[in-house]
Amino acid sequence: MKKILLVIGLLLLMGCTSADQKKNKEHHLIRGMNYSKSGNYTKAIDEYKYFYEIDKKDPILLREMGLAYAQLGDYGTAEKYYLEAIKLDPKDQITLSNMAILSYKMGKLRESRYYLSQISSDSIDYKIYLLKGYIAYDEKKYEDAYLEFTKVLNLIKIEDYTFVGKYVEILQKTNRTNEIYPFIYKVYEVQKNDPDAVITYSRFLIDVFNDYDGALKALKTYIAREKNNRVILEVAKRSFEMGKINDTELYLKLLTDAYKYDLDVLNLKKEIAVHNNKPADVKKYQKIIEKVSDLDSEEYQN
Repeated sequence: MKKILLVIGLLLLMGCTSADQKKNKEHHLIRGMNYSKSGNYTKAIDEYKYFYEIDKKDPILLREMGLAYAQLGDYGTAEKYYLEAIKLDPKDQITLSNMAILSYKMGKLRESRYYLSQISSDSIDYKIYLLKGYIAYDEKKYEDAYLEFTKVLNLIKIEDYTFVGKYVEILQKTNRTNEIYPFIYKVYEVQKNDPDAVITYSRFLIDVFNDYDGALKALKTYIAREKNNRVILEVAKRSFEMGKINDTELYLKLLTDAYKYDLDVLNLKKEIAVHNNKPADVKKYQKIIEKVSDLDSEEYQN
């Protein structure tokens, strides 16, 4: 009788231990995923490691560990955990998608294409269409890239300037230049309160369409809302390129003292002096440029 009670007690104890372990694993997994969602991947990994010590064969844990390491740029470790997860669950669509993206980032196009082939059609999301477009672009299959990118054009983050640049090039390569301006204007409309986006938009207008008037309009519209040295300097540069010397000098005067010894500003003032045939001013600005360049070089070396 005592032996029976002992066995029953051990079984109950094992059951409690197993339940506690499961609860403990779930606790660390949930905490880790919450950290990951907030962008704190280092703390997420710390939580996952507690789980990993208890159970090294959980495919969801391994997938989440791979994702966290990938976000930190540790692609080798991310690949290790993704591969372990795939061994345990070869059909997990999230892991296959993540592995396809990771392989592409690692420059392993053949492996990326393989994992893409394992993803079912109903599991393909915008990230996968985007990945297919990038692969087609790298392989110079611009028509295929166009078809993939247009599937997600309204879903991607439009501030992704890597995508913007490649998509514009694809439109040029596929003789769809009529689609460039509406696309670029859409980028501008979404980001018109961001000075970097406004400057980028203005440069696109000039580089692609030679539309200086449109570029200056966008830049000046931003300045009317908010004075920004970089945007003001951009207006000055573009005005000079158009031969509007008076406008260039006017906008240079709007810059704050913080830009007094900016090399772009000094070089522009030197160019104005050349244009106005003022050799003394040319010499003066050249000396200042040399001194500022030397100081910048010393600061960089130190």
